[in-house]
Formats: sequence, structure tokens, C-alpha cells
Amino acid sequence: MNKGLTTGMFISLCLISLSGRGSDLKSQAQKIVDHQYRSDKSSDYQLSQLNTKPYEVWGLTKKDWAIYQTLMQGSRGILSPHLDPITALGVEASGEVERQRYAELHVKFEKQRVEKELAFQRSVDAAWDRLYPKAQLIDMEKIKNIQNRSSVNLTAGRLLFFTSINSCIKCEQALNVLLEQAKQGRDLDIFLLDAKNDNAIRSWAKTHQIPREKVIARSITLNHDQGRLAMISQFTGQVPYVAVKVGHNRYQEIDVH
Repeated sequence: MNKGLTTGMFISLCLISLSGRGSDLKSQAQKIVDHQYRSDKSSDYQLSQLNTKPYEVWGLTKKDWAIYQTLMQGSRGILSPHLDPITALGVEASGEVERQRYAELHVKFEKQRVEKELAFQRSVDAAWDRLYPKAQLIDMEKIKNIQNRSSVNLTAGRLLFFTSINSCIKCEQALNVLLEQAKQGRDLDIFLLDAKNDNAIRSWAKTHQIPREKVIARSITLNHDQGRLAMISQFTGQVPYVAVKVGHNRYQEIDVH
């Protein structure tokens, strides 16, 4: 039996039995009970979350999790120490059927994650409108001035470049511009769509003569996309896509042609 709820009910019954202000006291007592009930429900939810097994959060089996832990203790953990469990299992899958299962899990997980983040962003936008209805959050004149500038040099911060691992003429043109920026000291994060594994990314980097010393120094990074383009562009972005971070979880697309 819920101890907090029982105490609240007892208080309520005692107050109801009093004369004079019985109805008002009853209302106050009911508020105490309701508040205690909500607190208990919240605690129950938090406890249920704590009791959830790690592999269940990712939609994996206990066997999957054991394999993942073994992988991360080996070369995969050294090469990609922050790789999520689904991707790690997917790139190290031993067969196409297994790889396909992890790919579907990845897509479902990413879809849920992006939908949650977009839903929260909509709530944040609504809160801005509700709390500060007259505040001008975006100066459109400044945005127009930025958009009218053709040189990437005028934008600060790391560049994010989304491209396909397959042949793409526009992607090649954009990459050449960005690599020139990298030579001048600009940091660049490259995200490759359709890359089956890390070896495919390494092969792509070698073919496109990505400076190895800059990759080692982390001024250029090579990454799997993992749904990031969809999140940043709200499912509207297409390769080649170049953006720069302009705030907390806020990105601005850049035209480098």
C-alpha cells in the first residue's frame, strides 16, 4: 500500500469530520492527496527507468549487449570510443541479415530521437512566444546580410559538411572549397551518408586526399551521418549540405558555391 497516499487520506478524513470550515478543509486536504499521488507516480516512473536494463533502452537483446561490450573492449573501442551500441554492432555485423536487423533498429531509434527533439523544440518555440511575445529573437536584416555574403571566411565556427560516399559532382565541388578553407585553418567535420563501415570512410578519405595530419589533429573529423543531417535540417537537407553552428542546437546552412 502507498504510505504517502494513506497518510493523505487520513488527513482528509480527519479534516472532513471537523465542523464549520469542513468544505474548505476538505478541498485543502484533497489537494494534499493529489500532490502526494502525483509525486508517488513520478517516483514510480523514475524507479522503473532505473530498473530498465541498458540493452532494453536500445532495443537490443542481452546477447547483443554482451557482444557490444566485447567489441568495445577491443579495436572497435579504440577506433570509435563513443560509438553507440547499435552502430557498433551494425558495422561489425558478421552477415547481411544481422547487419540489416541493426540497420532497422538504428533507423527506428533515430526516428524516435529526432521526433522527440523536434517536439521539444516546438515546445521551446511556443514558450518563447508565450513568455516573450514582443521579443525579436531573429534580426532578419542581419540574416539577409549574412546570406548575401558569398565567402565562407565570413562565418565563424566549425563547418559541418554532409556528403554521400557515392559519386556526386556537386559534393566534389563543395568538398574542394571546404578543403581550401581547411588549409587556411578552418575546422571541418565531414559526415558521410551511406557509409557501410569505417573502412569505407577511410577509403573515401584516401581517394579524396583528406589531409591525414589534420584528421589526427582533429581539425578535420570523419564521421558516420547517423541521422544528423535529418535532425539539423529537419528532414529537408540534401547532400551536399554545409552548415555552421550558431547557437545551442541551432545551425545555419551555408552556400559554398
